[in-house]
Amino acid sequence: MFHARWCKLGAYIKEHGEQGEITLNPPSRTFCFMMQISAFHELHDVLLRLPNITVSNTVSSDNNITVSLFIKVTHWHKYQGDLSTNRVKKYRAKKSFHETANETPKKRGEEKRGEENNNTPISPESFQQLWERYPNKDGRKSAQKHFNASVKTEDDLKNINLALDNYLAHLKTETWKKPKNGSTWLNNWQDWVNVERAKAWNE
Repeated sequence: MFHARWCKLGAYIKEHGEQGEITLNPPSRTFCFMMQISAFHELHDVLLRLPNITVSNTVSSDNNITVSLFIKVTHWHKYQGDLSTNRVKKYRAKKSFHETANETPKKRGEEKRGEENNNTPISPESFQQLWERYPNKDGRKSAQKHFNASVKTEDDLKNINLALDNYLAHLKTETWKKPKNGSTWLNNWQDWVNVERAKAWNE
């Protein structure tokens, strides 16, 4: 409840306030309804419980009733930064580009399907070809499950073969090490695409 109120308050101040500050006068029914508070006089105590919110009230000298509330969000500028993830930023940039070029941007699902279509699916024999190269044949059934889950395109197949080349080269230089069983290695093959990272992981 507090988190929802805090978000609603921030959105309200951004639209109706200035620089993270706003002054409210009773009855402010719309604001009270939005904050799920029944009456204006309850606002002060509720808002004080929210994080990073400063509240001060002006009270009438005649009857000791609150005539206005001054609300301030501390660190307001910090909350106005673009905290979006890289994926969201990339999507927004692409959407903005299409709008500038008067193109219709693809919907999210269509874009994803298009990306998938750029990669050719692998042949059913790919696992067998890889398995023949791997030195420890233990755990074939589990190994094939890991393979099917992580290798779906030609790019993936290229990477897993590179990972296996790196691993086999590592075993040649570290002759005292025994090859991991097939299912274990195929569950973590991505660690061997990058040789330096693979060495660090294996030490």
